[in-house]
Amino acid sequence: MQRCPTCRARVRSEPRCNRCGTDFTRLLAIEARAEMHLSRAIGFWLESGEERALEELECSLHLKQDALARLLRDYLIEHRSIRPTSDDRPAADWFWPSEQPDDIRTSPK
Repeated sequence: MQRCPTCRARVRSEPRCNRCGTDFTRLLAIEARAEMHLSRAIGFWLESGEERALEELECSLHLKQDALARLLRDYLIEHRSIRPTSDDRPAADWFWPSEQPDDIRTSPK
């Protein structure tokens, strides 16, 4: 949170707004919970738990509309139908092709 939701003053590190006195304690707790759900979603996604990741992302987005959470949710939804179901590699492995014995990236013999 960068600005007070009541008066739009810049937020400092205090749990209250310097201008209007709005208490940020609950709002900061909500933001922290949204970040926790986002972190869990990323963890599930990297472990091939796309469905669990989507559930966590939805929880995060219900608490706070975050660009990263929206982007990851849209990515998972879009690529859910593209990914082959017969391969059980972790989702992170889909960004890098698997190495073949004659792959140039392997160490020289």
